[in-house]
Amino acid sequence: MGKAEWGIIAVFLLIACPLSFLVIAVCATFFLSNVTKIPEKAFPAVAFVALGLGIVFVTTRLKSWVRGFYALKTIPRVLLYLFWSAIATAVFMGLPIGNLTLGMLAGFYVGRKEHHKGGGSGRFEREARKASLFTAAITGFVSLAIGILAVEERTSLRRLLAVVGLGQLAETPADRAVVVALAVPVLIVAQYWLTHRAAYWGFRLARDNA
Repeated sequence: MGKAEWGIIAVFLLIACPLSFLVIAVCATFFLSNVTKIPEKAFPAVAFVALGLGIVFVTTRLKSWVRGFYALKTIPRVLLYLFWSAIATAVFMGLPIGNLTLGMLAGFYVGRKEHHKGGGSGRFEREARKASLFTAAITGFVSLAIGILAVEERTSLRRLLAVVGLGQLAETPADRAVVVALAVPVLIVAQYWLTHRAAYWGFRLARDNA
């Protein structure tokens, strides 16, 4: 692993870990606020403490995490992807932008990982295909779930389609159901292609710079 890649991974971890702590802490506090009486002024304090803990946690383990970045086992990778898929869905309010981007990052990671493991093109293709199928399945599930909710609620889907001048397609539940039925397969195919291409770019870039 070169110095540039080492630095990029380190910066990524320094951002991702504190943000993960922040999201978990805020979600937990929000959940507890529905069960017990937690004042609103506690949320900023919780966020600040969570960010601080995340920074301390990652900085004390940074070197070992960077060294083992591409050696992460399958189950932790899957759990992390599911976690950030949920965050991406929430941040983009159901729009697939975050999930598509996350899938590309996952593909690029697979490409780099296979390069560092010294696998040939055959092994890379198998791993890229598996990653692409996985990200496509997750994006398809998320899109379908959001789409089903949108069928019963006109405003969100109508606003989304209005961006491209097609707001009239979301007037009735039947119209919205047709839009969802057409959009979900398109998003699944798009996610598969984007993940696979990102994996290829990661693998090819690593080989070209080797």
